[in-house]
Amino acid sequence: MKSYIRFLKILFLLLLAFSMYNKSRFLRSEIKTSIGYFNSSFDEKIYILKNEVNFLEKTKKNLEVPKYKTLGRIKYFEVNGYGVYFDTVVVMPKTYEYYDIGSGRESLNRKFNNSFHGLVYNKVRKVEATELYNQAAGVYRGRGDIAFVDKFDERWADVLQKGMLSKSFFKNTKSVSRDNIEFVLYDSYIDKIYGLNMFSIIISNYEMKDDIEFLNGIWYFDFDNKFFDRDLEALKTKLNLDILIVDSKNEVMSSTDKELDFKESDMKKYYSYNLSKTNYKILVKKITLKNLLGYQELIFFVLFLALGVYLSKRERLEKEVEKLKIAEKIRRHLMLRDPLTKL
Repeated sequence: MKSYIRFLKILFLLLLAFSMYNKSRFLRSEIKTSIGYFNSSFDEKIYILKNEVNFLEKTKKNLEVPKYKTLGRIKYFEVNGYGVYFDTVVVMPKTYEYYDIGSGRESLNRKFNNSFHGLVYNKVRKVEATELYNQAAGVYRGRGDIAFVDKFDERWADVLQKGMLSKSFFKNTKSVSRDNIEFVLYDSYIDKIYGLNMFSIIISNYEMKDDIEFLNGIWYFDFDNKFFDRDLEALKTKLNLDILIVDSKNEVMSSTDKELDFKESDMKKYYSYNLSKTNYKILVKKITLKNLLGYQELIFFVLFLALGVYLSKRERLEKEVEKLKIAEKIRRHLMLRDPLTKL
């Protein structure tokens, strides 16, 4: 009987272990598949940004330069609430290229859950003015960069003097990597104009001249962490696991656990996956016993306990019966003897 009980207990434990192992394998597979969908969604967002760049490029037009101000080496003016800033221009051109970045900004905010903070375009070395061009040297006098910003603010003139957007405008030095000409994703930083915490997705434009590729301009799209929130929450709902996105310095960009105090040493508690074509990481909280104990495992566990209680009671009853049988034998044996003579 004891061996039979032991066998049943072992069988139930093996069934429970197999169920949890099977569930763990399924959940790991589900995580990988879901991360794949998440990356596809991110790629789609980059595609939307590239389409917006193409639209703004195609709808640009030449307008006359209005009355402008000068601060240091920056010449700037306002048009329809948006700012245009010329850098190191010796002679101002008569016209400039106008981009309707205001409507572009509204369009992007509708598409990105109101996570969009700002749109800036830095047109590199492209001031179209004959008098600025030195034919013999083949160069413009001064870089002649132009920055288009979606909100006019005179503070930009001072900030841009300390470094144009193509160089080191933000807290983290920005440069366009030729290893990835599709887009560049930068770590979070504190914006120097509005003091907001954000990160940038940068789309760069190149043009061909005599079979040589030149950088034509850089589009900066600034977002807050709400950019990722909707997809992260959907992922958490599906997997029932907390999700984080960290930048290249392992600083948390977005998290489904708003109370989380994440430290670099906590990395071992998460599965790590690359965010598509970036140096960012998607961290998924590792599977624990709590995640594996579902209804099926709970039923196994209840049945195991019930069986244990039943078998334990049965074993006690059998022992009691055995004791009664022995007592009965002793009683019968004593009844056959004379209590005085023991005969």
